[in-house]
Amino acid sequence: MANDKKPGKQEQSALREPDRRLAALKAEREQLLKQLQEVNEQLARCGFKVKEQADELAQERDKLRAIVNAMADEVWFVNAEGIVSPVNEAAIRGLGFEKAEEIPQPIQELLSKLEIYTPEFCPLRREEAPLLRSLKGETLTNFEVIVRLRKTGELRYRLINSAPVRNGDGKIVGAIAVTRDVTDERNRMRKGPQS
Repeated sequence: MANDKKPGKQEQSALREPDRRLAALKAEREQLLKQLQEVNEQLARCGFKVKEQADELAQERDKLRAIVNAMADEVWFVNAEGIVSPVNEAAIRGLGFEKAEEIPQPIQELLSKLEIYTPEFCPLRREEAPLLRSLKGETLTNFEVIVRLRKTGELRYRLINSAPVRNGDGKIVGAIAVTRDVTDERNRMRKGPQS
């Protein structure tokens, strides 16, 4: 009965080797599960923080939108590709439009539909338009123009402040302009003091 012989130390060790490997794999699996749980908890915390930050950002955006829409001055934005958009209702009405969709989006097309003059009543060259100059890096303060509204033929005196908009790397990604209609003030100045 050679088969009834007890295994020797070497054979016993060989028989226990799969058990040790299995135990090591189980321990490694438990460690990985623990790490995975920690990562999931961290992701949940980060996800909460991201949602919280997104909510804060949305509140700030809504607050800024309300402030800009409450402004009597027109606010215009043009991106680096030359697509212009009114930022508030005053911008839409300021040029005699009723809806934002009526405003031509490429700035060159919008400028071609406007009669814009210098204070000396000379036609303003398109490349001198404040938003285009700001797209090239210029900041303009109280740049005065006269605009003839196409629908009514009325002349409107306007002061424009414009500046480039830069990204975090300093690259110009657009330009912003704030325009104030000063027609009533100009008319009062021309009439002189009322007696």
